[in-house]
Amino acid sequence: MPASSRRSWKIGVLLALSTTLLWGMLPIGLKALIRYMDPYTITWYRFLSASILLFIILALRQHVFSIFRITRRHAGLLVLAAIGLCGNYILYMLGLDRTDPGTSQMVIQISPICLLLGGVFLYKEKFSRRQWSGFGFVLTGLALFFHQRLTEIFTSLSGYTVGILFIISAALVWAVFGLIQKQLSRFYGSQHILLVIYTFGALVFFPLATPSQVETLDWTGILLLTFCCLNTLLAYGGFAEALARMDASRVSAILALTPLITLAFMTLTTAFYPDLITFEPLTALSIIGSFTLVTGSIIIVSQ
Repeated sequence: MPASSRRSWKIGVLLALSTTLLWGMLPIGLKALIRYMDPYTITWYRFLSASILLFIILALRQHVFSIFRITRRHAGLLVLAAIGLCGNYILYMLGLDRTDPGTSQMVIQISPICLLLGGVFLYKEKFSRRQWSGFGFVLTGLALFFHQRLTEIFTSLSGYTVGILFIISAALVWAVFGLIQKQLSRFYGSQHILLVIYTFGALVFFPLATPSQVETLDWTGILLLTFCCLNTLLAYGGFAEALARMDASRVSAILALTPLITLAFMTLTTAFYPDLITFEPLTALSIIGSFTLVTGSIIIVSQ
């Protein structure tokens, strides 16, 4: 491998790891921020800040106006993609509000699996026996992780169960977004697609948001909101750059570690800031389940 290719690959690994860290910390920041602001206002600020920052970046590169070349047919698909990502953001927030960061990250891991299965049925992509075995690992991992709550999840409609249903729905609509974006990316740049979607989200959630809530934030709340807003742009930017330097399967394998990062940061957060977030202590079976789920995810996404 040429030296330049090795350097590019190493940079890709660092970018993928950075994205994993950002996405691993995000649910903790969002969960803490819910104490200060409602889910709709948080989601609106995330979309608004991402659209403004991305517009500035594209304007500096003199690429912003190429978005107006979208055809009428593709505009319809773009609206569906925007609805999918908007649904993902708010459904995830509503689920996180009723569960905890570790639970949300475990359940949301089914989103790339749904994306792959959608590719199998819609785009006739291959799904090998090894990947099906990985799917079995994921189901086993979920059962082990939620072993203490399985009866509650399947027999009652508690707030915790509703939260899980919200997160499952978030994973499904994200897969819809991903499948449509995959088709649109053949014709348009990913940044231009995201600019339209972020702007769409800012407009959709504005009537539901209460922007004045930002005036009540203390310094902790301001830092949390800033982190969550920047995370949206930085994580997706790092993800896109990593894909440009590495195979998608390798990037996805690194990103599959996200739930473990979340659990690690949750442990550190509760140790140093016990009043910021609360979560149920993990049992030995839950820990085994988290590693089993991550292993299954890596098997599925690795080609």
